[in-house]
Formats: sequence, structure tokens, C-alpha cells
Amino acid sequence: MTEIMLPECASDHPELTEFFDCRIFGGLSVWIDGGKVDLGGPKQQLVLAVLLCLANSTVSVDKLVETLWSDEPPVTARKNVQVYISKLRKIFGKRLTHSLRGYRLRLGPAEFDLLRFEQSVQAGRDEMRAGNRETCIGLLAGSLEMWDDGPLPEFIGEPFVSGLVELLTARFLAVLEDWAELELDRGGYLQVLVELDKFARDQPLRERCAAIWIRALADAGRVSEALAHYDFVRRALSHELGIEPSRRLADYQQRLLRGERLGIAVPPAAGRPVNGMDKVNQLPRDLPDFVGKVVEVDAVVAELASDQGCGVVVLSGPVGTGKTALAVHAAHLLDASFPDGRVLLELSTLQGRPKSLDTVLDELMGIIGLGRQPVHSTAHALARWRSWVLDRRLLLVLDAADREDVVKALLPGSRRSRVVVTSRRRLSGLESVMRVEPAPFGSDESAELLGRIIGADRLHTDSSAARLIVDHCAGLPLAVRITGTRLSVLRHVRLGDYLDQLVNTESILGEMAAGDLDIRSRYERFYLDLPQPQRAAFRILVARLTPPFDHAAVMGALAAITRSPGTMLESLLECCLLSVPNDALDDRSTRYHMPDFAYLYGRELNSAPGEA
Repeated sequence: MTEIMLPECASDHPELTEFFDCRIFGGLSVWIDGGKVDLGGPKQQLVLAVLLCLANSTVSVDKLVETLWSDEPPVTARKNVQVYISKLRKIFGKRLTHSLRGYRLRLGPAEFDLLRFEQSVQAGRDEMRAGNRETCIGLLAGSLEMWDDGPLPEFIGEPFVSGLVELLTARFLAVLEDWAELELDRGGYLQVLVELDKFARDQPLRERCAAIWIRALADAGRVSEALAHYDFVRRALSHELGIEPSRRLADYQQRLLRGERLGIAVPPAAGRPVNGMDKVNQLPRDLPDFVGKVVEVDAVVAELASDQGCGVVVLSGPVGTGKTALAVHAAHLLDASFPDGRVLLELSTLQGRPKSLDTVLDELMGIIGLGRQPVHSTAHALARWRSWVLDRRLLLVLDAADREDVVKALLPGSRRSRVVVTSRRRLSGLESVMRVEPAPFGSDESAELLGRIIGADRLHTDSSAARLIVDHCAGLPLAVRITGTRLSVLRHVRLGDYLDQLVNTESILGEMAAGDLDIRSRYERFYLDLPQPQRAAFRILVARLTPPFDHAAVMGALAAITRSPGTMLESLLECCLLSVPNDALDDRSTRYHMPDFAYLYGRELNSAPGEA
């Protein structure tokens, strides 16, 4: 299944005079002022279908090329995409915009049936939270009526669009299940039997749908059919996923065998047990001395707690910037929002090497209680994971991610769950995600963290020395923590004397080590993981330039080792060796920042004999 978040409502698109009505349910069509528009040939329509499914999100040219021609694009592929976009812009005007990252079709709910569907569903769920069950049922029923024959049936053979349609269908089924449970609670089993009839047998792995169908059959007096459907689902789960039915389904079967009524269904938001466990909680401890990152924490918590937005947050940045600490801290704050638990998966080994998808899946199966038993294939394991998480509300923290394909494979297919990804790379290939790059500590934050580690009284014995000590940490949270750890052990050393040690040391990197916390060793692993061309680019920049780096100087230095300095520059930005500070843009040039400790490590490499 294609892992990508689907459209969100635009709130800022300009007022445009024509009345647009874009539709994907029942087939692709666009209407302007009541007239149906000619959308051009099949490939142009396919481009439009993708832009609509990802409305108000940016779609890269590479993604459009891949969608149109799979693995064999013609040499004119990008030019052809430009032609299709140009023709579509004649239809959509200012609604279709372009940036360096790709194309974006900006639409509101009044202009697009999928967004109207989403808006109606959200309104229904808001009413449910407010306690207005009847209003909620009406709004959800109205949302379901919009579905028609489903989205984009004419593109069902196109892999990328099929993946998007699969996600939309899963979302539709979740809404259908929400409505059906509410309808059953007020005795509407006949309506539920009518609406679920075409889905129940086609979705045996959706246990919530199966439970609703069994209950509706039982309420209608068709107990033998309800028991037969339970057996059908049990065999499907065993054959396809190697798991037994949920406790809810097993309970339904036993009650029906005893001749009991099934009664009120479990509300959709209720947590489901996990193989006898009420909740998965596999987070490490929240650092008691966590400080700063207020803006970043608020942004991450707001995104993950909301039922809107993209639901996937990527925390990226250089070595030691506190990405994992931030992710864990935010996850602890969100306990109440995820009744089915919070899971942290390490995607790299202790030595910094990326784990294979099979290894990660094996660990995940053990965590969630499905057992580390061998599976038939990676696809089979992914199917078990996605089926397990489908109706649960779980927070998944993917720590130390290095490969985009592994992250994409692990993203849940349902928007009920949320994901946080931490990485030393920007992972630009992950689409429709919220990106957060933790800012360096300011002087006050660094001093506060140091004070929490060594004690506020000791900090105040020589606050000026303390300020100068944290200045040597260059705003890097890991460096401040290492310094604080060393000082907490060296309780007899005055802050002024420790400052003299930092000032007079031959290698500040040598001072930045305390037990397993070691900045130099982390940069060694990071450097060795870089491809050889990026290693050479890193070393030549350090050898020839002093930060901040001017754009022209960077391009000149890189041109000495590659025929594509622009591409190499992008790769250094991708792996966070370079960044563009917010205040480094003007009309004439761009300046690039390199982390202070990365620059120092590069100087050490260049001064050592031979290749490091």
C-alpha cells in the first residue's frame, strides 16, 4: 500500500470568481459554473487525479514521473509533465501553483467532493465529542452518501493511484463503522445490514467491521449466520495473518453460543486489549531535566493530538540536537491521546548502522504481542502489523531512521494512529509530513540545562564562568549534557578552573565525552556512513572555507571534485551537514551553516595522515 497522507483543507487560497466543483467519487470530473470541463488525455487526467488526491499538498515532479511511467520514463518525461501542468493551469489558474518542491492544487471543501466528505466527517465527530449523538449520526450518514461508487474507478490499475484509493477506502470504512455502531446503539440494525452488506464478507481482516456485522445479524435474529461469519473471519485471520480473533469477537461468539444478547457495542474510541494486555507502553523514561524546545514541543504535541493534519512528524537535524529526547518528551505528554499505547522502535543499531525492515518488523511483532514467530515474507509481516494497528489509536516513534523505504513501510494505513520519526537526515522523500528541525539551544536554555544537571546553587557560585562554559557547547544539547555530566562527577572542580581547561585544551572534541556520551565517536559513525563523494565534499569545504559559507564559495569548492556541484550541495543539505539559517537569506546570496562540532571533526580529519 502506498504510504502517504491524503488531502487537507486549504484555508488560504485566494478568492477566485469561477465556481469550481471537482469530483473523484464515481469518476474524475471537473465542473466550472455548471459546465463539465474537458480534462485532456489519459496521462493528463492521471496527473490531475494525483493532484486532487493530494490536494493542498505539494507533489514532486519525480513522483508524477514515477506515476506516469513507472520504471521506464522517456527522456522527455519531465518536459511532458510540464506540458500537462501547463494545460491544467489553463483550467485551474491560480489554484495550481509551483514551487521548488513541486506542484500544489489548492482547493477548499466547496470546490472538491473529497474535502466535503472530510469536512462532513469531522463535523460529525465534533458533534459526537460534544455529546450530540443524533446530529453525529446524521452527519456521518450524509458523508457516506457522498461516496457513490468510490474514488477514481477509471484509474484502479495505476499503482500509485490505487494506493491512494486504498487509503481512502480504509478511511471510508472507518467512517462507516463509526456510523454503524452508533446506529446499532439506537436499534437500527436493519439499516446497518443494508449498508454493510457489500463490505462485510470482502473485509474479513477488519475485526471491527466483523463485530458490527455479527451484532447486526444477531439483533435481527439471524444467530446462525452471525456464528458462521465469526468462523469465516477466524479462518481468514488464521490463514492470512496467523492470529486469532480479538477478544471482542471471541466474546461475541461465546455469548451467542450461550443464547445471550450482544447488547451495546464497544465505542469506537475505546482501547482494545492486546493479547491480554490493556495497553502497549514501550517508551523510555522522559528525561526529568528536559528543558527548552518549547516551540518545537508545542508544535509536535498539537499535530499529534489533532484528528486533522498529516499525522506524521519528522524531527531531523545534526548529531546531538536532542531529536530523540524531544520525541520521547512529546510522547509522554500525549498519554491520554493514545489509549492503545505508545511504541518506540530503534531503526538503527547501537553502532549507528541501519536495521533491515525484517529485523525491525520482528522487534515490532514482539512489542505488540503478536510474537516473534517466523512469517512467510516481509509483505506478510507488514500485513499483520497493518491489520493489527488498523482500528487502534497508537503513537509510533521511529527513532534514528536512515532509510525512507523502511519508514514508509511502517506507517499505519489508518489515520487513527500517529507517527514521530527522528533522523540525522531530512528524509525529503517522505511526503505529506510535518517537518520540525530542533533549533540550537540559546544561552539561557544551555545554562538552565547545565544548572539542572549540576545543581542551581553550584551554577550560581560562578554564573559568568558557567555562561562561558556553555558557550563552548555551541548550543548543542548533547554537548551541554556531556559537560554537565562531567562536572557532576568532578564535584571538587570549580567552574572557573573547568573553563580554563576548555579554553586551553588542544581538542574541544576530546573534552566532549562522558561514558557512552561522546560527540567525536558519533561523528565518526556518521562520517563512515556517508557515501564517498559526500565525504570528499565535506572535507573540501572544511579545508577551503570557514563558516558561514557563502553560496558562490561553496559551489566553487564543490566544483573541484564533482561536475554537479548543485546536486552535491543538495545532498549535504539532506544529511544535515549544511543548513540555511533563517537569517541567512538576502537578495544577493545564501549563506550555509555547518554545525560547529562537525566543522571541528572535519578539521581533525584533514589534519590526520591519510583518509580517515
